[in-house]
Amino acid sequence: MEKIELFNRYSKDPYTLDKENIDALIQYKDYQSIFVDFEKTLLRLNNFFSEKYFKEDYHFAANDLIIINPAQLVFNYYLKSIILDKVITQNPNKIIVVSCSQGDLEEKNLEKKSICHYSILASKIGAPFEIKLHGRNGLKQVANTKSTFPFLNLTNFSGKQLLSEILTKIRVTKKNKFIEVAENHMKREIKSFLFYHGYSPINIDDALGEFTSNSLKKENNFSLDIEDKKSLRKEFKTVLDKDITTSRVKDAYLKILEKIFEKAIAFMIFQKSSLRNYISKLKQEEEVSFALISAVKYPMALCLYDALKHNNISIFCSEHGLTAGNSKDAIKSYYINESNYSDAIFLYNNASYSTFSSNSLNKAKLIVAGAPRFTKKIPFNYIKKKLYKHKFKIKANEIVLYVSHSLERKD
Repeated sequence: MEKIELFNRYSKDPYTLDKENIDALIQYKDYQSIFVDFEKTLLRLNNFFSEKYFKEDYHFAANDLIIINPAQLVFNYYLKSIILDKVITQNPNKIIVVSCSQGDLEEKNLEKKSICHYSILASKIGAPFEIKLHGRNGLKQVANTKSTFPFLNLTNFSGKQLLSEILTKIRVTKKNKFIEVAENHMKREIKSFLFYHGYSPINIDDALGEFTSNSLKKENNFSLDIEDKKSLRKEFKTVLDKDITTSRVKDAYLKILEKIFEKAIAFMIFQKSSLRNYISKLKQEEEVSFALISAVKYPMALCLYDALKHNNISIFCSEHGLTAGNSKDAIKSYYINESNYSDAIFLYNNASYSTFSSNSLNKAKLIVAGAPRFTKKIPFNYIKKKLYKHKFKIKANEIVLYVSHSLERKD
């Protein structure tokens, strides 16, 4: 039987023009119609699992507890399942070789942006796909081209803010305490304001990292039961039958979906009591009265909200960027944005307010605080441009075009 290389037959990057792009096997205009039924199905599954595992004694900020976001990872795998189904149809009676690394095939990496989703799907589909390993690691990490000039960057901040941050660094503390998680420029300004009003932060980022590591070691002790898997497969039957013809492709996607739900539910179960106890002890020792956070990765965001609310601690969140102001770009984070794990959110502008308030899941209080100083003005812009051009050896008359690598990172 003839063999073909999948990524010789199709290109997997958007800038190779001499081959058909594999992602283009589904037209972009069709994404929305595919997503409509997919979204409804996944929301029903979210409801089933939240009712079964978290109905009693679990705190969440939104109107519904969303364990898995329908608009990102699982939909990405779904689109690629449809595409591989089309690849099989277009290449009958052929063995389709998929070259990949061992890391691409490991289930612990299912949620990583750097792995090739086509590879892990193909490995679970089996024939007509054949896996050809070419090493241990996946995508090579490109050297970071970000250039910073610390002294010039300091000019982006007010002297008052810099002083408060220096005093905090050298452990000058105030009487009142609050919990802080993650960082962004708006949150830094709020912290500075709080410092001058008698509040000091207690950062728990490292502790949350340890909780995550410990939970990952325990996840293998949990698995979805037969009832869970039957419900999942029953819910997805109609959607899969509509979009995919090959039974092995359907089964491969369902196995991945089961594993993603399984990992998230296990994480939330194992974090519950330990994180609640940690926050309780912290509250007793430091008498914290509220928490100030930025964007927190799922499902830790859900676990953190539960632990804080269990201990009667209010959660304030600062918007981490301008994305919410563009409602189209905000769709993919509709189910996991800051409103799903906070009591109140400080927003950049009225456009963000409009996006958050249109979210039917949102119960958080929305406060338009304005953009932080750091994003409004670039002091000494002329000097910085000269320094950057010198560093990257850019001639005076050359134009710099920035090309985002978000596609390669599967964002």
